[in-house]
Amino acid sequence: MSSLVPLFAGLALLACGLASIAVWSPRRPAAKLAALLLALLLLPLGYLALADLPGRPKPVRDEWLHARAPEAVVLAFDLQEGKAIHLWLRLPGVEEPRAYRLPWSLPLARQLQEAARAAETSGTEVAMRRPFESSLDDREPKAYPLPQPALPPKEVPGDALVLPPRPAEGGRGRAMRAPLSPRARPSRTGSANGPRAPARPRGATGGRGPDRRAEGRP
Repeated sequence: MSSLVPLFAGLALLACGLASIAVWSPRRPAAKLAALLLALLLLPLGYLALADLPGRPKPVRDEWLHARAPEAVVLAFDLQEGKAIHLWLRLPGVEEPRAYRLPWSLPLARQLQEAARAAETSGTEVAMRRPFESSLDDREPKAYPLPQPALPPKEVPGDALVLPPRPAEGGRGRAMRAPLSPRARPSRTGSANGPRAPARPRGATGGRGPDRRAEGRP
């Protein structure tokens, strides 16, 4: 509604100018009074006409400011088979969405329905390529779903804790020691792991050592 204030102000200035010309012209008083009354009636009628226009879809052929828009987001659409296609578009660089009326087109209606189903599945929106121009290339669809936005990269904190390398499995919980050489190992007699002393030969009597009595016999 704020964009209509300058238009209505310009219309009011024009009506006052025409009324002043009619009043100061060498005319009859009745003619001057009629011109003044017409100017006064023009103001409320003009305001009602301007106030009613934003509620009606604008024909795409009457769009001059954004006629070369390369793309627009389709917020909603209404299909009247055989009559018209009504669109509610969000144009680039325009804060408020606007309503437009396109002539009926069966291919465009199918594209809008398919794009709406695909956008609902992927969670995106429907876009329209060159909404105010008749597309000469039928190979590219005029209405299509927007791709999903790329996920932001994961941020790595600058003060992340750097852990030292883990020790080997054998050194977990105690220091590593070099293996002992066989000579350095303590030996115990009768130990299962240490080396045993060589056994002494037994004599005939069953005692330890050789039998000296048997050596003196012939």
